[in-house]
Amino acid sequence: MKDDITNSRILSIWFVLLLLSFCYQKPILFLSSIDRINPRLFDIVSILGVLFYFRFGDAKRPVKMLLWWKYLVLWFCFLTIITIFFYDFPGSINQYVLFYCFKYIQGYFILLLVSKLEFKLIPLVIKTCFVGGVFVFVYCVFEFFYGEYGSVEFSPGKFVNKPMGVIWGPFGNTYFQIANYLPLLSSVIFGYSYAKKNGLLYKLFAVLLSFPLLFTGSRTGLGLLLVSLALITIFNKDFYFLFITAFLALIVSFSSWSDKLLETNTISRMVAMENNEHNSISDRVNLIDEFDISKYHDNGHFLPFFGGGIFVAPRDGKFRIGYGFHNIYVYVFEQSGVVGFLIFLTFIAHTIKGLIINVIANRSDAVTYFFVISVLCFFISQLITGVSAHSWWRGFATNDMNTLRLIILLIASTAYEKNTAIK
Repeated sequence: MKDDITNSRILSIWFVLLLLSFCYQKPILFLSSIDRINPRLFDIVSILGVLFYFRFGDAKRPVKMLLWWKYLVLWFCFLTIITIFFYDFPGSINQYVLFYCFKYIQGYFILLLVSKLEFKLIPLVIKTCFVGGVFVFVYCVFEFFYGEYGSVEFSPGKFVNKPMGVIWGPFGNTYFQIANYLPLLSSVIFGYSYAKKNGLLYKLFAVLLSFPLLFTGSRTGLGLLLVSLALITIFNKDFYFLFITAFLALIVSFSSWSDKLLETNTISRMVAMENNEHNSISDRVNLIDEFDISKYHDNGHFLPFFGGGIFVAPRDGKFRIGYGFHNIYVYVFEQSGVVGFLIFLTFIAHTIKGLIINVIANRSDAVTYFFVISVLCFFISQLITGVSAHSWWRGFATNDMNTLRLIILLIASTAYEKNTAIK
């Protein structure tokens, strides 16, 4: 019995460290000038997971969303072999193909470990959302006033230009990570507010934590947040909050505060891009009209079956490492062909079905119920914004953020099963 308690504490600490590792994604050791391969805290926690592997419970029958994600990772592994041996890419490009394959395997391994944990995870997730959110917020405030701007060295010999007043947080050298991290945390905390008597304070806290998004320059981050919070509010029939929010927004729009908002990096960039001939949101949505298979490797002969070259699919002769079409559905097709595309759609269907089942099954547990609702709404928000943005997949300088999203989805999809087993 004592050994079981000790083991549970060790794994609880590991799980908390895992979640907190996502709130600091800067390299902890510089092994190369190639930033993406320098180890992060997440990699250290992954190594601990390997060391603690036999402390985890026995393997259980995986939920459908995890099962189909495994199929997708296996398909990616198969395509890695195909790309290396049949696409005749340079060795310097194939090393990135192997790197991204390894990172997807690493992510699935972590999901497998989380699925084996035999204690309630949702309370720990919510607590670490508060801790991680506060850490990122404080870091962003410090960065705004005392951060480094101009030419910033993010890896040995590698520099990036960071405009004055832009916030990237404790992540990487772009806004992609913070744009994925803060909307997720704010959504979870916002959903949690409905399980508390003083819920308004939690709502305000969730909005405050996401305030740095105004200074990142990311339209995707702001879109993810607004769509997710709106869906959570509508799902909970909180029309009073919607009315108050709309009323306050109307007041701000006719006050001097509107000018200050327009001066923030994200809003000003959004306005500028909407006036741009090729970079508005509608242009991004209509970008699919320009999808031309013949522009890919070998005139796209391999693309319908095996993709254009997994994780590096060159277009017009230019390799796009961890980059691609600004549409999460077209992206998986151009990278992994029709099989990868269909597996992804099946994964989406089973994920939504599993979340809805858990919403219905957890009505008697307010915290779990509203947690699952918030995760469902955030996932739908990703699927909506993903039509014109990169709100899914590893790549686009998001590092390990997709693994975090999958962990949260997995926990929400197994909430009822986990709670019932513990009782």
